Amino acid sequence: MDLILRTGRYSRDIPIDSPLIGFTGLHCASVFGITEIAAALMGLPNSDPDKKDFLGITPLIWAAICGQEGVAKLLLERQSVNPDKPDGYFRRTALSWAAGKGHVGVLRLLLGRVFSRPDGTGGRRGMIPQVVNMVRGKKRINPNRPDKYGQTPILLAAAEGHEEAVRLLLERRDVRADPADGYGRTPLLYACGKGHSGVVKLLLERQDVNIHRADKNGQTPLMSAAEGGSTRVVGLLLGQKGINPNMPGNGGQTALSWAAENGHDGVVKLLLGREEVNPSTPDSSDRTPLSRAAEKGHDRIVKLLLERQDASPDAPDNGDRTPLSWAAEKGHNGVVKLLLEKGDVNPNMPNDDGRTPLWFAAVNRRSRVVELLLERKDVNPNMPDDRGQTPLLLAAMHGHDVVVKLLLERNDVNPDMRNKKGMAPLSVASKNRHHSVVKLLQARK
Repeated sequence: MDLILRTGRYSRDIPIDSPLIGFTGLHCASVFGITEIAAALMGLPNSDPDKKDFLGITPLIWAAICGQEGVAKLLLERQSVNPDKPDGYFRRTALSWAAGKGHVGVLRLLLGRVFSRPDGTGGRRGMIPQVVNMVRGKKRINPNRPDKYGQTPILLAAAEGHEEAVRLLLERRDVRADPADGYGRTPLLYACGKGHSGVVKLLLERQDVNIHRADKNGQTPLMSAAEGGSTRVVGLLLGQKGINPNMPGNGGQTALSWAAENGHDGVVKLLLGREEVNPSTPDSSDRTPLSRAAEKGHDRIVKLLLERQDASPDAPDNGDRTPLSWAAEKGHNGVVKLLLEKGDVNPNMPNDDGRTPLWFAAVNRRSRVVELLLERKDVNPNMPDDRGQTPLLLAAMHGHDVVVKLLLERNDVNPDMRNKKGMAPLSVASKNRHHSVVKLLQARK
């Protein structure tokens, strides 16, 4: 199990019931970096230093995984060792493992075996090395070879934030700086999403890196950085010539929408500092950044968005739900208060089922939100949904006595208003044996 865990984030893909077939003393010496034993074992008759173990991993790959520079050097000196042989599960070479683990010493050794042409000179940037079996008596390594996920050495290094490994790889003219894996994600996108600002800076220095290249979900590096909340990375990207901060993904969400939904107020502030950023751009569900922030209860972000004159505080989504409706349902008192302070917010706006913010607050037992809404004289406490159910009827049905009490304190509340089935608040409270609610309603008679 310890051997499997050393492979890192993809260890869950390995069947742990495999027997330890083929795991030799040389494999063991490679894992633990015992150079003397490794040298002795390689000197034995019929020794195979390139043999794969039960995981399909060679001694060189184990040395790369574990960062054992001394053993890696010994193995690379053997002509029978193929430094570009992938393992049996992930199809990753020693170079990929060293890059993904950030083992710079081993990486340098392996990059010394990378050649773009038979004469050993470098090729043009972005070119795949020519296929040659031997270069000056040494087997070649492809620095752009993808694993079974389509991930190359530089992508693996960038995703894990190994800045020095990325720097070493970018020094190679034949290393592709902007490859996409099977999910369409590039080294830049991974680094942005994980907040690896040093790696991002290195990649942005390359002219062949596309800052707008999106993955299969339509997410760009800026969106990924905004979702992850890295103000440093977002700042770096916004400083790039031609960056489009309003670019939407497949679901229509922009960088601002992602930052607002995930509560990254620092990123929201950075984005709103750009004049061209539209704070009310709707996504494919017609939800604005304000709607996303209101649902999640991000008070500071809601305040930042409402400070923009071009924000739409009452914009409905494709279900006719407003930011106030979402905040009321979730019980976000601070957000509800901020929205109610805006004169252009309609507190009675129903959704496509006729449900108002007060309806949502009442049915979900959000007593403080109910109280805030009822403080507004223009709130209609008797407004029914499409089934004729009022906030009072629903609160009575569910036994929300505190909400019932608050509603009954309003003189304009009709305690006898029935739904389309002819049921009144008192009858549903009695039927469901909510005795405290029954007392409150009878006291109003």
